[in-house]
Amino acid sequence: MHHAIHSTKKKKEIQKKTKIIAISVFFGVLFLFAGLVWVSLRPALLITGTAIQGTKILDVDALKKNAEEELVGNYFYFFPKKNIFIYPENSIQSHIRSAFPGVASVHLSVGKSHELIILIDERKPSAIWCGVDKPENSVSLPDGCYYVDETGYIFGNSPSFSGDAYFTLYGQGDIKGTKILGQHLVSEDKYERILNLRNFLLGYINTVNTIYLGVDNYAEFIDSSGFLIKWNIDQDINQIKSNMQAIFRSGSWKDGTFSSDPEKRKPLEYLDFRFGNKVFYKERGKESIVPVIDAPTDSATTTTDVIPANEVLPQ
Repeated sequence: MHHAIHSTKKKKEIQKKTKIIAISVFFGVLFLFAGLVWVSLRPALLITGTAIQGTKILDVDALKKNAEEELVGNYFYFFPKKNIFIYPENSIQSHIRSAFPGVASVHLSVGKSHELIILIDERKPSAIWCGVDKPENSVSLPDGCYYVDETGYIFGNSPSFSGDAYFTLYGQGDIKGTKILGQHLVSEDKYERILNLRNFLLGYINTVNTIYLGVDNYAEFIDSSGFLIKWNIDQDINQIKSNMQAIFRSGSWKDGTFSSDPEKRKPLEYLDFRFGNKVFYKERGKESIVPVIDAPTDSATTTTDVIPANEVLPQ
């Protein structure tokens, strides 16, 4: 009997101590939580504003507004998102990249005055895309163009330019739907091939500033006189270059039928490189003739036959 009373008394003491410890822990956690909230709300630990750096094209005010939207409110109703130690870095970066396709990367840091510094790495234009319609020979580009970066990615609206401020692309490409920004005009591989061949052509024709992209990989380079160079993007690019060299290094190109001078080249409508080593050409309003081609002596270069085009060649 005495043992049972002693055991019950001891059990009550343990329960009392446990209750005291639990209450102490509860209030300790509560005070700690309140302390953390109080500290997190101190003005000295809050972001005072935002500063955008690195932009040349993008709208600074729009970027600021986008970032500051992510700083509104609190975590768990208590901890301010503006606190310099817990601000939503990943969320701000993701939000900016999603809203601004022209942003390649975003880096955030907090300055000495607790200003949030947002360093933007913009995508760089390699060309502009101006719609699906085939262009007419005009020095003034239409409104509604878009910037295209070095991967073929469409990332921003371009103002209307005159002359050759940018390499200009036309045609549907791989664009689907009506939301243009954030799509690739063509795949990165295709776009690399387009730039590769264009850079090669610039060694011979310095006025190739426009390309039209047709269906089934068909493409046309267009120079300032309206002269066309037809090819297929999926062709062997080394063969195309070899064939072009055979034409552009020839005496006929330099001195006569295929002059390197765009004014002299105006009567020539196109050269067509889509048919292996057979290169077709057509003169404007005339029956085509076979020019004299002096093939390069370089044995690594393929001798190319230049043949007048009949009117049933595929477009």
